Amino acid sequence: MIALLPTMLLIFTVLGTILMGLATPTEAAACGALGSVLLALAYRNLTRDVLWHAAIKTMNISAMILLIVMGGSMFAGCSLPLAVWQRCNQC
Repeated sequence: MIALLPTMLLIFTVLGTILMGLATPTEAAACGALGSVLLALAYRNLTRDVLWHAAIKTMNISAMILLIVMGGSMFAGCSLPLAVWQRCNQC
């Protein structure tokens, strides 16, 4: 039970602050990120190499999400004028 205490504290930090109205989801996510870094420091698992790989993975995931958003925006930007143009030609 004692081994679960840090994890439960981290979950409470994120969800508890949102549900109690103390923080927005973005602020709670920042608190959770800080809490996980502090836990890694406490367990002596945080090295420069681990931090570097975490930053690289974060950038890769963010780039993938932005590419999906960009593709959707391009699709909407191309298909919407085409649909309007086809409707105008039918009238």
